[in-house]
Amino acid sequence: MIEQLLIKNVALIENVEIGFNKGLNILSGETGAGKSMVIDSINFLLGERIGKDFIRHGETVASVDGVFSVSNNLAVEAILQMGISIEEDNLIQIHRSVASTGKAVCKVNGKTITVGMLKDISAFLADVHGQHEHQSLLNPAKHIVLLDRFCGDELETIRHELASYIKQYKDAIKEISKISGDKKSRESQIEILNFQKEEIESAKLKLGEEELLQERRLVLASYERLTQSSLDAIEYLYEGDSDELSALDKISKSRNLIQEIGKLDPKMEYLSEGLEHIYTLLDDLTRDLRHYYEALDHDPNELNLIENRLDLIHSLKRKYGGSIQDILNFGDDLANKLDFIKNSEGELKRLTAEKHKCTKEILRVCADISTRRKDAANLIKSQITEILHELGMKHAEFDIVVESKNEFGLNGSDRVEFLISPNPGESLKPLAKIASGGEMSRVMLALKSVLADVDNIETFIFDEIDTGVSGRT
Repeated sequence: MIEQLLIKNVALIENVEIGFNKGLNILSGETGAGKSMVIDSINFLLGERIGKDFIRHGETVASVDGVFSVSNNLAVEAILQMGISIEEDNLIQIHRSVASTGKAVCKVNGKTITVGMLKDISAFLADVHGQHEHQSLLNPAKHIVLLDRFCGDELETIRHELASYIKQYKDAIKEISKISGDKKSRESQIEILNFQKEEIESAKLKLGEEELLQERRLVLASYERLTQSSLDAIEYLYEGDSDELSALDKISKSRNLIQEIGKLDPKMEYLSEGLEHIYTLLDDLTRDLRHYYEALDHDPNELNLIENRLDLIHSLKRKYGGSIQDILNFGDDLANKLDFIKNSEGELKRLTAEKHKCTKEILRVCADISTRRKDAANLIKSQITEILHELGMKHAEFDIVVESKNEFGLNGSDRVEFLISPNPGESLKPLAKIASGGEMSRVMLALKSVLADVDNIETFIFDEIDTGVSGRT
């Protein structure tokens, strides 16, 4: 339950501390005394949004702190799972502040959390009944949520089981959809995939092959230039011409002359050694160049074969990927698809059986949920009718209809709607047919009263609960 509230710089409130006792606590006062500001502060503390005028005029930060004592084990477990420590006294301190710049802070027992986490925690701590909350009863979609709260924590466990089966069911449908078409269309698809697979496999592509082919094509296309340049270089280096010595001959003569210089002047011997090294290196390079020249050949047929091979590679790249690696990967994917489709008949049977199994389990769980809802509805409708009599609707009759739909979802397969007959002789009608706001307020108060006896929430807050209800009631 909520034990203490500290409000700072909220609207008209500068600084106020409020303590609460176990049981009924009433805040009363004239219009403008700040009662609504207290309710707004509690809503803010529990994770609700605020308006622009929430921060007190002239201040930069508004804050609300609350201390709650928690005896609900589910609430304690949920908070511990968020990594928030709880002392032995099971006290929880919530702090929330907002600055004029828009910066907001949420903390629980000193740990900073998100607003979403705060709302998850608050759902276990307090239920705030606002002045216009009874209008939510006009939407039948809200009725199933209220009824499920009456069903207790066991229903939540069963709904988790339902969610698991629905996921398996959807996964099976998704996999079935991948096996598209009938047997004839699958055969046609197999034929196309086989053609693509054989086209790639017959090419016998190798990684790095394209680069080697391009290099070889360049050599063959430049054969005449390569042979002439090699021959000229060999002549300059090794043979010379009628008028000049070759480069090797000139270096040899220079080496001999420098050797004589070295004998006369020892400090110049290093030149002879360097020139000897150059001569040996140049002789080796000339020999390699001669071997290269002698190995050059020109086969026009080889060039045609290379061009055809490169054309094939380029054609496959246009169809299946931008590189040989991409083409090979595409081929692997084709093989996997073919295996999948060829085995699709057996896989389809397995998935269909899985779908039927999940459907059976879903219907079983939905039936269990429906039974629990009907039991809860039968238990509480009489209690609500009795409370309505106490609230001045002496002849009112209340009922809860739980009907099965021809579909299922995370909420099961039920449609839930609250019905009421306010006056004698009137048939039961949906709440939306009730014109009186006072009657709607009474129904909501009755629901809250019964809910308080079965729900795990320890604090119920009513904002102007007597709106639309006579003073005596």
